[in-house]
Amino acid sequence: LAYASGGCIAFALFVQAAVTFQQYRTKSGLERGVRTGLALVGFSPLLEGFGTWTGAEGAALMVSPSVMYAATKAIEIAFESIPESIIQINGLLGASQGQIKGFHVFSVVSSILAAAFIIM
Repeated sequence: LAYASGGCIAFALFVQAAVTFQQYRTKSGLERGVRTGLALVGFSPLLEGFGTWTGAEGAALMVSPSVMYAATKAIEIAFESIPESIIQINGLLGASQGQIKGFHVFSVVSSILAAAFIIM
C-alpha cells in the first residue's frame, strides 16, 4: 500500500509540474524552472492560491491565476486524494480484524476529509 500511495502522490505532483511548466511558458527560463521545481515538491497550490488572492501576473500567463488554482485543486482531487482514499479503503477492507488499528481508520477518514476540504 505504501508504494501505491507514494505513486499517487508522485503522479499528482508530476501532473502539477507539467501544467505549471505550460502555464509559465512566456516567463524566463529561470522563473519557469523555479515554478516547475516548486510544483514538483508540492508548492503549486500555495503559489497559485497566492496569485489568485493578490491578482498578480494574470495578463502574462496562459490562464488567470484563479483558473490555474482551480486546475491545481482538480489535479489534487483526481490524481491524489480520491485514488489515495480508494487504496486505503481497499487495504482496510482486506485486513483482518486483528490487523486494523486506530491509525488505519484515522488515515482513511483524514484522506476522505482532505478530499472534501479540497473540493470546498
